[in-house]
Amino acid sequence: MDAPGELVPVGSYVWARATGGRLTTRDRLRELARAIRSRLPRRAARAFDVLDPATIRAPDSPLARAAEQLCREVSPDWLTNHGLRSYLYARALGAVDGITRFDDELLYVAAVLHDLGLTERYGHPTAGTCFSLASADGARELAARHGWSEARLDTLAATITYHLNVRVTLDDGVEAYLFNTGVALDVVGSRARELTPAQRDAVLARHPRTGFRDAFLARYRETAAAAPACRAAFHLRWLRFGRLVRADPTSA
Repeated sequence: MDAPGELVPVGSYVWARATGGRLTTRDRLRELARAIRSRLPRRAARAFDVLDPATIRAPDSPLARAAEQLCREVSPDWLTNHGLRSYLYARALGAVDGITRFDDELLYVAAVLHDLGLTERYGHPTAGTCFSLASADGARELAARHGWSEARLDTLAATITYHLNVRVTLDDGVEAYLFNTGVALDVVGSRARELTPAQRDAVLARHPRTGFRDAFLARYRETAAAAPACRAAFHLRWLRFGRLVRADPTSA
């Protein structure tokens, strides 16, 4: 196996399994460089009538229904709604980017299960490991029971473990790219201006924030303290993540 963080991409499921999600000094420097690049001015597209979030419907499959049921069973409302909003935002921004070919069922399952590792039932991984690895393993196990192929299971797991990266590209996987954009919009307002206020309101009407900001930051700080070498702690210490979340006027 290639050395984690070098030829194996940071954030991938293979990397997470090999390292427990722990960053090396080189990994941190690379993530800082990506954070700087991601803050460069971007020409904003506008979605307008490209895709109305109010019309997006979740995949109607046994696994999609089972994934949402599991999420609701183990998660507080603020965390469940975060996953559902992230899916809608990922779909909407995907339309802005002109992305039409992706695995919608996989994207949805990843969205509703990506924070399993923050729940009481799943949030007891090996000491010091990234919570996204526990989330990915839980999602992978559920999808395996529904007969998914190994390749599709690996893509699902990678979509979840990648979501904590500062920047995810299409080279990391189309679903990973889409989901990272959706999560970033919901948590820190990234690319929010590429959707109209009416479109953002449509998402919030379907899945209200219900005190998301304070509850999420408290849980995020807990997991960062438990895994100080992982990406959550890196975000809080080096990227002023708490300030970014609180600065987003839509994140209350």
